[in-house]
Amino acid sequence: MSSSPLLLATGIEKSFTLNGRHTDVLKRVDLSVDAGELVAVVGASGTGKSTLLNILGTLDTPTNGTVRYLGEDMFAASAEARARFRNRSLGFVFQFNQLLPEFNALENAAMPLLVRRERGAMERARVLLDRVGLSHRINHRPAELSGGEQQRVAVARALVGCPQLVLADEPTGNLDSHTGDEVFGLLRQLCQDEGAAVLVVTHNEQLAERCGRTVQMADGSLTPL
Repeated sequence: MSSSPLLLATGIEKSFTLNGRHTDVLKRVDLSVDAGELVAVVGASGTGKSTLLNILGTLDTPTNGTVRYLGEDMFAASAEARARFRNRSLGFVFQFNQLLPEFNALENAAMPLLVRRERGAMERARVLLDRVGLSHRINHRPAELSGGEQQRVAVARALVGCPQLVLADEPTGNLDSHTGDEVFGLLRQLCQDEGAAVLVVTHNEQLAERCGRTVQMADGSLTPL
């Protein structure tokens, strides 16, 4: 008998009503991610990919449906419990990296552990920044780094807390093709080394082909490819 999925989303729906107009963004989406798996969600802009990722990461709530992490219904938990879950079990990589401008690369990479007030945060961040080739840039603030360097810091930050799942929303969309390819290669390799599963949202089909499994989102629904 197989073990339960790391992440299991069932019947996810998301709708909005604005100025009397009802919009269905997600329509009964089902998705599972196993431990150590690398899954790509592809599709055109505006099809609901980022909305789905935000719900899976408990940054947004679904209109209907459940998200279970190791069998636990995350939206049955308190907001405080979900915040702890995000900090300890998830890593996030966003297209525009969302680094904190007042902190240097080392501090940004260590931030999830600093929030936990864990000892050894800086040492762990230093190791990961070295692995993404930024050991010589640790004291530089985001404004002093290139786009590719900033995204490498974001990759290090996503993995510093040893998450079991990394959620990446268009992680190479703001980079040129060569730099984007390098950043994704680093993300994939580090996640493999760290034992983390990855769910990446992208419109880049070549990047998706490097993942173990690809699903396509169109009109708010998912279909396997």
